[in-house]
Amino acid sequence: VLGMHLMRHYGSIDKLGLDRHRLTNFLVEIERGMPFTNPYHNAIHCADVLQSMHVLISRGGMGDLMSEVEILAALVGAIIHDFEHMGVNNDLLVKMGHAWAIEYNDTAPNENHHLAAAFKLLMRPECNFIQQLAKADQQLLRKLVLDMVIATDMSAHQEIVDKINNTLQPTLAAARGGAALDPRAKSLMLCGAIKVC
Repeated sequence: VLGMHLMRHYGSIDKLGLDRHRLTNFLVEIERGMPFTNPYHNAIHCADVLQSMHVLISRGGMGDLMSEVEILAALVGAIIHDFEHMGVNNDLLVKMGHAWAIEYNDTAPNENHHLAAAFKLLMRPECNFIQQLAKADQQLLRKLVLDMVIATDMSAHQEIVDKINNTLQPTLAAARGGAALDPRAKSLMLCGAIKVC
């Protein structure tokens, strides 16, 4: 419900020509993949992260620096960032030799699974609400969502914080003066945003 509301709020559906029916199907399936039996990584947690992302976009100044597709990517990233989470961390998955750890070569197995499963869902014809976007916009959305969700892997936390402090902060200061943000800076901004959500 919140995902649909925010996409309407930002005008994403109309401005980008998103398919409402397929978007509804996608959001319903994502919520089904967030079981309440998981005490933390469930639909309530994702709604909380999504609402926090909305605050950063609408009141934190991020929205002023973002295109329509980038706002959509930020919302989608927040919605899917813990899709099908089992409630255990990456270290345990690797030590268990879990199938996700094997499939993703012990590299961020949770985050890689969240992304792969969500994008497989998005490719189903009844859930592909972005099919009418230009290919370049679809690629941008995918890249930003990939970057955001991978950034939630705590093993990369300090590296991302250092990049934000050393690279993004000066770039944002220049953007406040009217300079445009380059794509890497926007990606880093969204990675930082999802980490604080």
